[in-house]
Amino acid sequence: MHALELSIEPPHVSVMPSPGRRGGRDLSGEVEKQAETEEAEQLRCVAVHTSSVDETITLEFSSCLPNDVGDVFVVGFSHFTGFIHDSGASCGLFYSNSYDTNFLSTHLEPTNARLLFPCFDEPSYRAVFQLTVEFDSRYTIVSGTRVVREELVEVDEEMFAASFRDPPLFCSWDALRFLARDTSNNINRDSTGVGHVVVRVDDGVIAHEYANVSTNDINFGPAPHTPEMKGGVVVEGEEGEEEEEEENVSKAAGQQEGRCNPPKNSRKNDPLVSSSDDSPTCFIRRVTFDETPKLSTYIVGFNTGKFYIIERETTTSKLLCRVIFPAEVQTNHGWYALDLLTKAVAFFDEYFDFLLPLQKLDLVCLRCFSFLGMGNWGMVNMHLDYMLVNESTPLERRQRIARLIGHKVAHQWVGDWATVSWWNFLWMREGICRCLEFMFVESVFPDWLIWDEFLTQVLDDALVLDTQPEKTHPVQYCNANPRLIEDCFDSISFGKGASIMRMLFSLLGGDCLRAATRRLLQRCSNTCFDSQMFLDCLVHGEHEAERREMAAAVVRGAEESGHPLLYVEQKPDGVFCVTQYQMPDLRQGILQAYVKLQQGKETTNAMDLMAPRRMRVFNWNAERVLQRSNYNVHAKIVELEETGCFFGRTFCMRSSQEIIKCFPDRLIYLNYHGTGVLRCDYDTATWRRIFEVAPFLSSQDCIVITMTLFRFRNIHIGQDATDRMDRCELLLEWLMFITQSSVMTASQWSYITHQIEYIFYMVRDYPCWELFSKFVCSLYTPLIRRGSLSFAALEQAVTFESRRDISRTTVLHILQVLAICNCPVILDESREQVERALVSIMPQFANDFATGTFTTHNSVAFNVFNDSDAVAVSIAMQCLIEHGDMKTWWTLACVVAAIFNISLQKTAEELHLDVVEGIYVAHLDEMHKSRWLNMIAPALFAFDTSSTLPFLLLVLHNFKSLNTPIAKAILRNKRLVTSLFECPSLAHSMPHITVIRHLLIMHGAMLCSDSNLILLMMASVSGEATPERSGGSNGRGKQEPMRAGGMARSLPVANAILAMKTNCLWMDYCCDHYDSFLSKRSVRNN
Repeated sequence: MHALELSIEPPHVSVMPSPGRRGGRDLSGEVEKQAETEEAEQLRCVAVHTSSVDETITLEFSSCLPNDVGDVFVVGFSHFTGFIHDSGASCGLFYSNSYDTNFLSTHLEPTNARLLFPCFDEPSYRAVFQLTVEFDSRYTIVSGTRVVREELVEVDEEMFAASFRDPPLFCSWDALRFLARDTSNNINRDSTGVGHVVVRVDDGVIAHEYANVSTNDINFGPAPHTPEMKGGVVVEGEEGEEEEEEENVSKAAGQQEGRCNPPKNSRKNDPLVSSSDDSPTCFIRRVTFDETPKLSTYIVGFNTGKFYIIERETTTSKLLCRVIFPAEVQTNHGWYALDLLTKAVAFFDEYFDFLLPLQKLDLVCLRCFSFLGMGNWGMVNMHLDYMLVNESTPLERRQRIARLIGHKVAHQWVGDWATVSWWNFLWMREGICRCLEFMFVESVFPDWLIWDEFLTQVLDDALVLDTQPEKTHPVQYCNANPRLIEDCFDSISFGKGASIMRMLFSLLGGDCLRAATRRLLQRCSNTCFDSQMFLDCLVHGEHEAERREMAAAVVRGAEESGHPLLYVEQKPDGVFCVTQYQMPDLRQGILQAYVKLQQGKETTNAMDLMAPRRMRVFNWNAERVLQRSNYNVHAKIVELEETGCFFGRTFCMRSSQEIIKCFPDRLIYLNYHGTGVLRCDYDTATWRRIFEVAPFLSSQDCIVITMTLFRFRNIHIGQDATDRMDRCELLLEWLMFITQSSVMTASQWSYITHQIEYIFYMVRDYPCWELFSKFVCSLYTPLIRRGSLSFAALEQAVTFESRRDISRTTVLHILQVLAICNCPVILDESREQVERALVSIMPQFANDFATGTFTTHNSVAFNVFNDSDAVAVSIAMQCLIEHGDMKTWWTLACVVAAIFNISLQKTAEELHLDVVEGIYVAHLDEMHKSRWLNMIAPALFAFDTSSTLPFLLLVLHNFKSLNTPIAKAILRNKRLVTSLFECPSLAHSMPHITVIRHLLIMHGAMLCSDSNLILLMMASVSGEATPERSGGSNGRGKQEPMRAGGMARSLPVANAILAMKTNCLWMDYCCDHYDSFLSKRSVRNN
């Protein structure tokens, strides 16, 4: 049997032969009865042998066990002990609330049931489970089935204390009684109440009041009193103190944050027994849950804590659905999840047409959980942050919550009822449910165009990782080490697995998934499935040999790592030559091959960035820089006419090169809708023809083109033999076209903004920066013209239309890009935002704000704890600083100096400025100060002047680490970065300098292309002497070989510096081509 970290003594193990019924019989009660018989004495355990490698125990008995065919016997464990793990591990039994250690949860996937009880802990072993748990009576418990028996057990106080208060992180389990220790160090004397409140919502109630709870403008009514916790029981009728959401939990124990306004038919469980104040009795609560169907060990479990429960039955199957969250959370924040939960159950009831023997379905919010969610049978554990929604929750988080709920509900059918036989088939389970989650969200919110998000967040990320040798692996993969099985729970298995499933269903037809899963559920009632069973269910029938062969080939592709790059070259007379190559590592692309080829042509080293400036020219030839592959490729292709007519078919490629023929006036476009798990590239002329017909393509196709051109940044260099345009210019040409077209969607804007940011950070170090920044600003002209870009922009999540709207998060990201690009359009509003924020700590701004001098779009008072507001103001501050606003910078510097109690006298004298008076920050607590610092710091550190450098270094002494916005801002300040890496004395005066340097290096991997800074970083990390800085106004310096001595200490840092060197090489090639392309465009526009 499997067991890990469990202490089991031989006297506590016994075997009971059972001559009675075989299977399906509850034998637990007979173990103790027969333990006293003579026969049982002969079968007692004499030794327990433990294997830490296999994570198993071998039980040795005094005589032979029954071994005839059909014999049944029961192994009983009367007592064993084990560990309660911390929330960081989230395995076995663990603490799920940092404020109250009586909140306990289980997470048993993939091999953690053996941490909870001895068992056969493999997915192919299925059994009927019935849990009985004894725990602190002030709390409540939930599991995957309904409670069938509940009672209070009177215990002796000394025995109770000994059982519950053993050494920290260790808990004694008596006959599977999971006993949690008391955080208050008080025995729960006289406390018999139940630690939860249930808010029951009937269809008629929720239909009008809560059906559209996900909208921003729902009015939940005035907040009633806050119930007070007394002895773990929610006591109504006594008013509690209202506190801020993020601070409340850390206040006095038992105080509840949430303000709940339950419907009229809300109810609260009554105590099971009454108690008097002078009673010395201690109670524990014993709860027995109903039996489960046959399940694998990893999908059973329970949660204990003090809960609020909101519930509703589905309209179709009448299944009770509940959202359960800690009692301090506001009740109305859970309605969005409950609404989606009931909709998901109804959707999958109809989709699968298979009624599960579920008794109810719970979503349990865990405050401390290392995973987003876990789909146990009848009880889904979810991270609290991905369950609760209020009026300020951004669209992206709402979309992720909707997807997550859809995914976990789908697992009740595919994953819990139909279970994979072993973990190497995990990708099938996850791939199916990932596709189903997008189908569900599309059915509820069709205007979100959620499949666009699949391309940018699932497919693209998986394909990027699939090119990295240290991360890629076959999708059908499992580490043999039971502690490392979880390594396969990554973006390759999940993301690429889902993409393979999407490709499979696209090739076989839209109804294929529905029919296959229905057959799978019918066959898996008492067994598990593997790839062969899945294929049998997928292609059903004797006359579908061709479809079966195609499906089998796609599934076999899961056994290979990597994916193909299809290069399509147009020949005369309507002939297209398709050649497949192994996709290179996108972090370097073909740059290394380019360098080697250039060595034989140029007298100067291709990496010598101090060489005289020249337009670098490279003749593109795929055969010279790419390696052929021989994948079995299946993809959908379309023939396009200039009129937009489509002619689609399936393309099968079984060799490294194939020829496709079509009419001469037609264009071949591969990987229609991005359904293939591959990338496609074309010759320059064909790319341009695709750009011309793009308005006739779907939003998914346009996103695939955008993804390809951005990801091929390090592949698209050089000129085709028949074209004078360099391939690196294709990205700019496409962006010019697509952003001005009508096919743009919210996902497209978001993806372009994320990717263009990485490029313009690197272009900042080169002469083409001015032209490039204007080009970036021009991309957003359509949004500026229609007034979509404003710091006060709002979003309506439920009525959001991806073709028309963009989310507030994307708006703020675009404003960040425009701010760094010195876009003057947002300057005035930026100043208004900054002044509005400073009112709260600098009253001298209040008069102008109150009298309406400001013309800001948002007159609501600034709240530093509103993440969206804080981000908007931080961006506005950076906008002013990028425009050289010394007055604003000095005001911010005075605020930071006041927070850190730093003297500004010397800096004021050097700048010939007066210290700003009237800054009131002394009354702010540490949380407020931290929020203000994180908001101001990016603008403060981005100001690149020699006169402010000493003050910035002084401020940085107070930072132990850097978040991403601050690190990005420092990387824009060349003087500050140089000082941080060049000055050896900082190692003594700045205690956290090593951490700060490494964080800057890690962020520089995507953002930095300044060779001087890279040399300084290399010298700093490797312990070399600081190299002499080279001249040149464009930040160019001579590249020296990277020495491995110091780098070997940190592989991520070494990889980051290698990435920065690649950035230099790529920009050295592209910058002149960018300059030429943008100069010609500028002349044409003028």
